[in-house]
Amino acid sequence: MTSLTGGFITVSGVLVAAVCDIQTGLIFTPVACAIGATAFGAALIDGTGLASAAGAITVGGALFGLHAMTLGRGIGLGDVRLGCAVGAGLGTAPGFVALGWAFALGGVYGSFLLALRRARRDTEIRFAPFIAAGTLAALIQGTLW
Repeated sequence: MTSLTGGFITVSGVLVAAVCDIQTGLIFTPVACAIGATAFGAALIDGTGLASAAGAITVGGALFGLHAMTLGRGIGLGDVRLGCAVGAGLGTAPGFVALGWAFALGGVYGSFLLALRRARRDTEIRFAPFIAAGTLAALIQGTLW
């Protein structure tokens, strides 16, 4: 983890992004960039700037790969930018833990909706709330270890 401060900044920011995503279906670029820049700034102050930059590149890059493979229909660029911010705030390994939690929770939610016949396979599910939950889970998991 890059820093506990960066983690708390990231969790706070992704919660804001999640609310925006729920209400509008969009993760606004200034919000995602502000989260990432603030987390990276905190990492620079803590002396973990390299780990922060590596996390932003790897976590954001993984989501960008999914965005490219699905031609933007599976993961949007807002999710990619938010992934960069999560990576900047948590670092590489905890960032991927956060993504793991996000995909697991999102999958459970989607399966639940499908089982109740409240959604179809082509129903869009906003992903930022799951990124926020995954980030919080990764932060708690990292602080408890």
